[in-house]
Amino acid sequence: MASEQAARRDGSFVVRIWWEPGAEQGTGHWRGWVQHVRNGNQVSFQHTADMIAFIEQETGIQAAAEEAAQGLG
Repeated sequence: MASEQAARRDGSFVVRIWWEPGAEQGTGHWRGWVQHVRNGNQVSFQHTADMIAFIEQETGIQAAAEEAAQGLG
């Protein structure tokens, strides 16, 4: 049981994000797709919050509400 819980908290994900142009010049929006490598579950998204919710669901880990975004810089 403990190894199942550890496996659920571990995961590799493939994320693709692209700009989808709108009908008029200078308009559009970001789109994305994320896939959990181990089980193949995947979802498309328009908001990063949806991507994060998917990753939390797949791993069983939820970020703390007060946790600030951490950049690479």
